[in-house]
Amino acid sequence: MFKKIYIETTNYCNINCSFCKASIRKKTFLTLDEFNFILGKVKGYTNYIYLHVLGEPFANPNINGYIISAKDNGIKVNLTTNGTLLKEKQDILSNKYLDNIHQINISLHCEFENIMGFDDYFDNIAYFSKIASEGAYINLRLWGDGEGKAIIEKLNRIFSTNIDSGGFKRNKAITLQKNIFLHWDRKFVWPELGGEEIFTGGKCYALKDQIAILSNGVVTPCCLDADGNMALGDIFKENMCDILNSERALNIVKNFSARKVAEKFCKTCGFALRNNSL
Repeated sequence: MFKKIYIETTNYCNINCSFCKASIRKKTFLTLDEFNFILGKVKGYTNYIYLHVLGEPFANPNINGYIISAKDNGIKVNLTTNGTLLKEKQDILSNKYLDNIHQINISLHCEFENIMGFDDYFDNIAYFSKIASEGAYINLRLWGDGEGKAIIEKLNRIFSTNIDSGGFKRNKAITLQKNIFLHWDRKFVWPELGGEEIFTGGKCYALKDQIAILSNGVVTPCCLDADGNMALGDIFKENMCDILNSERALNIVKNFSARKVAEKFCKTCGFALRNNSL
């Protein structure tokens, strides 16, 4: 059993942040039939799915259907969003959907791009978070080395907290309110085939805790493999058992178990480097 399986419902995003990796893939949206087909393939391999790799899940018009389908299959849903569409998607807050959402991650670092009115953005997040936290965990993510002073000050006003904006600490999770947390961490360098090799050995969650399924059906070991550079198979054409027992998959597991990095793509991963430098 995996702790989580990422299912990318779309690789389209409504904004273009400098932090996120730009995908070379054609923009696609999973249909509800495709999503249900994937659910059938992953059922029994996990109790939690994350509707994210790249893209903004709330930009997919089928998002409500995904949540209901997951519930019907006994699988809890986790969402990662940039938070810009929360006002438009407030129907997610109804018990019909919220009772099957385990966690919602909201990436506040997109606000560094000034993608929308600062006050409106955070007022919408505050409203959504306070209601959604009645049934789900809310994780407000802020990644930046000491950046985001204005964001911290805004959060202090919203949640009546006293976070020190100058006191950046590594991998710091701060409770803002019951079931609402601020996860403060450093930025990381996305892995990129042909990039600088910076991660030479250590632990990794790939194929141990997680796998990812891209919106084109490609199964990959890692939620950061946004273009399927380490493709293990195609969920629309192959069984999960065969994909996970492929030579490439077994080799990745064997090497990571020995704290070795075999894949060139993995060697360029700043996230793994960050997590192994605690």
